[in-house]
Amino acid sequence: MTVDWGSFHRNVILCNPYGNCSGPIAGFVLMVRNTMPSGNLFTLTTNGRIVRAPYQGDPPPEISHACYRLESMRAR
Repeated sequence: MTVDWGSFHRNVILCNPYGNCSGPIAGFVLMVRNTMPSGNLFTLTTNGRIVRAPYQGDPPPEISHACYRLESMRAR
């Protein structure tokens, strides 16, 4: 998974399925916090499947599911 957001660039290798889970309900929740105001385009690239489109607001329900792992990034 690669995240590009202005001058912030991060490449992370994630393995699926997570833990002892398998099938369509195993994966990752990505949370990105931007500490500086920015008008830069946020780009997420993956060879996996994005199930829920990126959005701002409350964490998605998958964050508390045992078959999902939280991947957190702080853009500075």
